[in-house]
Amino acid sequence: MSKLSHYAADKEWGYGIAFRLTSPTPVSQDTAAEMARAAMKELAEASVRRGATMIGHIKCILKTDSGYVKADTIGVKYGIFVDAKLTGPIQEGVLVVNSIIVGLDKNTNVELTRNTIKSVAERYGFNVVIMEGQA
Repeated sequence: MSKLSHYAADKEWGYGIAFRLTSPTPVSQDTAAEMARAAMKELAEASVRRGATMIGHIKCILKTDSGYVKADTIGVKYGIFVDAKLTGPIQEGVLVVNSIIVGLDKNTNVELTRNTIKSVAERYGFNVVIMEGQA
C-alpha cells in the first residue's frame, strides 16, 4: 500500500445529507443540471480552500416525480459528470449529497457540505430544508 493510500484511508471523512428542494416556479432540466454541477464544483473548491488534500468523491442525486439529476466529481481538475433524465420541469424534489473529503476534519466536511449545497440550491431559486433526522 502506498503512503498516499494509507494517508487517505486514515484521514478521509464521509458525510451524507438530504435536502428537500421546492421552487415556486418550474425549474427546467438544464437549470437543475447546472445547479447540480455548480454544487459539486463549489463544494470541491471550498474543500480545497479549507485544506483538503484530495477529493475522494462528491456526488449528488436530485430525485423528483419527473426523474432525476445526478452529478459527481473526484476533483474539479478531473471534471464534473452530470446525468439528467427528467420528463419535464420540476418544482420539488429531494437532493441527496455524499461527500468524501481527504485532509479535512469531519466537522469541517459537514459544515462545508451543508452550507455550500444549501447556498447553491438557493441561488438557483430553490427553497431548501435540511432533512437530517427524517427517514
